[in-house]
Amino acid sequence: MPGGTRYGFTAEEWHRCRDEMRSVLAEIACERQTITYGNLVTRISGRRMSPRSSALSVMLGEVCQMEDMARGTMLGSVVVRVSDGIPGDGYFRHAEELGRDTSDRVSFWRREVEKVWDAWAESER
Repeated sequence: MPGGTRYGFTAEEWHRCRDEMRSVLAEIACERQTITYGNLVTRISGRRMSPRSSALSVMLGEVCQMEDMARGTMLGSVVVRVSDGIPGDGYFRHAEELGRDTSDRVSFWRREVEKVWDAWAESER
């Protein structure tokens, strides 16, 4: 991305939005809550993203990868669809890329979101 853009974001905008996204998700995790894709994009200032955009999916994937390295959890687990209360297909693709077994998606997600909530609750103590 040096010198160019990524999904219409400059490198600086991308990193700022990603860091802001991580902060929002950390806050949600500390509260043991979930947030919809639509509500997440409204909480990120600056550039607007669609709840179904590739940019959002890629950015969430980066946050998940960073947090997997730092805490062994996928922070994006707290982001869900309004229609059924679980994450979308991109979340499960990212999980598989990180070596997770998602053969039973709902069970996998429930375990992972509990791990995220527990990890963030402990970090606030």
